[in-house]
Amino acid sequence: MEKVKQIRFSGLVTAVLVIAAGILMMIFQDQMIYMLARVIGAVVALVGILQLIRGLTDHEHSPILLSVSAVITAFGLWMLFFPGPISKFIPIVLGVLLVIHGIDTVSTAWTGKRLETSRWILMLLSGIISIVLGAVCILKANWLLKAGMIVLGIMLVYDGVSALVVNGRVAHAQRVIDSTARDIDEDEEV
Repeated sequence: MEKVKQIRFSGLVTAVLVIAAGILMMIFQDQMIYMLARVIGAVVALVGILQLIRGLTDHEHSPILLSVSAVITAFGLWMLFFPGPISKFIPIVLGVLLVIHGIDTVSTAWTGKRLETSRWILMLLSGIISIVLGAVCILKANWLLKAGMIVLGIMLVYDGVSALVVNGRVAHAQRVIDSTARDIDEDEEV
């Protein structure tokens, strides 16, 4: 039961963040693509620096670990200070995330079908649409960059809203299951 609550909370937070990112992309089109590239660069550089520290403090001082860490750090810093070239790949990365989320939603819909949840078909359609939108991001990345971030923002807002709907359906199904289980327990006690 606690695990389901954690999954629902995580899904809710993710959905809200995706909606916020979509809205920001629609409002601050040009700045968002560079900001995303810079954020990714900062994270990659931080990972590289942490790996370097680990390599330097390790008693073996592995030359392979140190070399790979230096390359990761350099790549992250390059992304951070020169986001232009890497920004072309942002729609592809977001497309992959949309596809992954769509697959997860389809899986949740099938679980809803097995549990005889009403409207599971809407969850299934929502997941399929997310997969299609993700494929469009991957296959038409250059077009998305030229068309602006508005389209990508709309896709993310849709994905976040659909995640909220799916999360609500899962919560409703969980309440029905819990209620049915309590009714069965009460009948057995009598």
